[in-house]
Amino acid sequence: MAEETPTLTERRIGRDELNLTEFPFAMVASRPGKEVTYRMEFRDGDKEWIVEGSPTYGLPTASDVEVYVVLMELTRQQNFPMQVTFTRHDVLKRLGWDPNGHCYERFVRSLDRLVAVTIRSKNAFYDASERRWERKKAFHILEEYDLTDSRVARPDEPSLFPSWIRWGQELYRNIQAGYIKSLDVDLFLSLDSAISQALYRYLDAKRYDGKPSYRIGLKKLAWEHLGLSRNYYPSQIKRKLDVAHRELIDVGFLASAEYAPMKSGDEMAVYRFAPRLPKGERTSAPASIPEPERGPTTPVAVAAPPAVEEFSPLTLRLVEAGMSRQSALDLAATSPDECSKQLEYLPFRKPRDPGAVLVKAIREGWAPPPEWTEAQKHTQTRERTRMARASRRKPTPEEAEVRDPFTAWLEQLSVLERESLTAEAVSALRKENRTMGEFAVKHPESPVVAAALRPHLERLSGWNAAAGE
Repeated sequence: MAEETPTLTERRIGRDELNLTEFPFAMVASRPGKEVTYRMEFRDGDKEWIVEGSPTYGLPTASDVEVYVVLMELTRQQNFPMQVTFTRHDVLKRLGWDPNGHCYERFVRSLDRLVAVTIRSKNAFYDASERRWERKKAFHILEEYDLTDSRVARPDEPSLFPSWIRWGQELYRNIQAGYIKSLDVDLFLSLDSAISQALYRYLDAKRYDGKPSYRIGLKKLAWEHLGLSRNYYPSQIKRKLDVAHRELIDVGFLASAEYAPMKSGDEMAVYRFAPRLPKGERTSAPASIPEPERGPTTPVAVAAPPAVEEFSPLTLRLVEAGMSRQSALDLAATSPDECSKQLEYLPFRKPRDPGAVLVKAIREGWAPPPEWTEAQKHTQTRERTRMARASRRKPTPEEAEVRDPFTAWLEQLSVLERESLTAEAVSALRKENRTMGEFAVKHPESPVVAAALRPHLERLSGWNAAAGE
């Protein structure tokens, strides 16, 4: 079965890893300049981000970012595997490049640079699986690739073995952990300027929290987050940015872009985001979508992409709490357990901007606030009192008749013995299934909880099912 590709009426929605949106990993140029450089450094406060290319292939370019975006699009469509399969012909069509020898070589050079580049960070890489900012981290975007020389095969007879790339380990851990955001691939590839593309990826991550506007120091934006030359004066930066601003306003991403003075005497850029279009609507025609290559020798049946853009009950709860629709869709799909926890904690945080706080809390896995912990203690105390009173009530003959031997045996224990045994069982359940363990604490009377705790209670109590004692 051939790989699924979007129809002409569908938006091409990919993904973007959030660490890679904050600082550049490529030059804002389609090809290396006359002055060869193999290193770029960016700093923002105590954050440090160093990009090092190899002497053989050099630093990644803006074209390589386009390749990264398309590879992420394929990764989403294939249900987020570490190793992503493709044909070069299909990738070139997605990129809008002509399927000729020159573009094939251009694609290979992009992969070479993405494999060879090393990014070294200090306090600038968020490890979503560990839920912490890494003090020092070095990682690669791609670990390796393998290309089948599909130029030998005709378009109607694809090669027997597909080409593939494998994501770098650290980056893929974040992809798995959901530290990614949606990216409109059509819009990104439609932008003519490399600066427009870089600014779009950076600002789209800032709009991800549902904020209507964003402001940042002009030089900080240009030098540290877009990768423009530090030799540029503010007037030169503005000339470069003005082109990108016009383009992003024309495509309906920005409502306005202005400059304003700062207390320090420098200037800042002030952006107001355009309202998001309803699903399926666009400000311009979608880019040309590649036709899937089909043939009897196509080897891999790719799983359908996950349905991340449907309004589940969890998504609706996130939206009702103040989160933007797109943020709610993405986070409900990638981090449902964390969403549920942070929704429960949110009222106790008493935030001024609930939507923005909720997004940040889910992404970074914030601990419960002290007020929530205190409320839980009071709830547990009341529940223990209620259970103690209930245990003193003698069962009716009808209840005793339907009660199984283990339940009857368990109720013969003292309240303290039963509570101690139940606490141990809940602890064991949490180690086995954290979500169910937390559910058991909140809903001890639930039949689902009783069924989940039963095997742990029997094992910990030493009850002999065969002997019934």
